[in-house]
Amino acid sequence: VYLTAYSVLLLYISLRRALRHAVARLELRRALDRERLFPGEIAEVTLEVSNPTPVPLPWVLVQEGVDRELALHGQRYAFATSLGGRSGQSIRYRIQAHRRGVYRLGPVLVNTGDPLGFDEVQLRVDQRAEVLVYPRLYPLDALGLGGGATTGLVRNPRRHLEDPTRVAGIREHTPGESIRHVHWKATAHTGSLKVKSFETTQHVDVA
Repeated sequence: VYLTAYSVLLLYISLRRALRHAVARLELRRALDRERLFPGEIAEVTLEVSNPTPVPLPWVLVQEGVDRELALHGQRYAFATSLGGRSGQSIRYRIQAHRRGVYRLGPVLVNTGDPLGFDEVQLRVDQRAEVLVYPRLYPLDALGLGGGATTGLVRNPRRHLEDPTRVAGIREHTPGESIRHVHWKATAHTGSLKVKSFETTQHVDVA
């Protein structure tokens, strides 16, 4: 009984030390195929976990911290794998941009334990990556800018569209002009048909 107890205790201590030694030496690298996205675009991320020690890790749970604005719908960022001695594994997942801003990936939580279930260790790797999401693109005609308006805010020296709210003077009537622009007082005073002339304007609030 004592021999069995001592053997189990020695096995527990050995596994515990070997496990903690292996976890302390774990190496993690992250690579993104794209770090600049527009809303709706998807990028692929690769996590490489390496175990440089001869101690095998029969189970490893890797949890990646992903901003909710980058999370792909229905995607879980927790991955289970195993690492043999002096080996590595590549974990690939996808992210999707939803709205503009600067977002981060990380930290990474790594949980592992010995094969007999004696001990479990968690490692936090504060390795982060930034993803920049640009503003959404819109066609200019969908923004409702003032370029298509018939009147503007300031006077425009180039004659393009006249602003009927800005009377610049009076001139002789020419055939084909609208009767709405007739200046009746001037017409009555001079005895000939006179019409109003208007200033041309433009918008200045479009950048």
